[in-house]
Amino acid sequence: MESINNLKHHFLLAMPQMNDRYFGQSVCYICDHSENGSMGLVINKPTDVSLADIFSELAINPTNSSYINSPAVLQGGPVSLEQGFVLYNGTSNNVENKEISHGVRLSTSKAILVNIAHGVGPENALVCLGYAGWEAGQLEDEIANNAWLTVEADETLLFHTPAEDIAKQAANKLGVDLSLLSSLSGHA
Repeated sequence: MESINNLKHHFLLAMPQMNDRYFGQSVCYICDHSENGSMGLVINKPTDVSLADIFSELAINPTNSSYINSPAVLQGGPVSLEQGFVLYNGTSNNVENKEISHGVRLSTSKAILVNIAHGVGPENALVCLGYAGWEAGQLEDEIANNAWLTVEADETLLFHTPAEDIAKQAANKLGVDLSLLSSLSGHA
């Protein structure tokens, strides 16, 4: 099993036998992983909510129209569905954030959305509602029980790959064809 320190900035790819409403066929980006538990964002399940909807809800008046063609807001996970998370790379002025890995940052600040709406935000950003959380040891148990494949994340998959292609391309990094995996699991 992978070291507890090695899962931050990794993707979790749901195995075919996972039938969970939120996690079936999901790709989850791990933002934090420690002996106290784990937190991540599902990055391949668009919602019917747009950035324009979010701006309207938060009374943000956009001056930048480039967000109009941005990808939909993502279903980040089943915890705190009303909470917004922005995963991005680079810097964004005056925004509270947490660096996850080599310039990949996470923010829950309204300021990041204001920056995006005004054309001064990060070029690459994913907006999620809700998050995925695991108690201490829970994620390690799920991995040991073949619920997830893990693969190191990269910015190309994270920010430049369509949501519907992320799982396949992440699995390809491991030399795995997801379509060939059985929904039955076992241990050798």
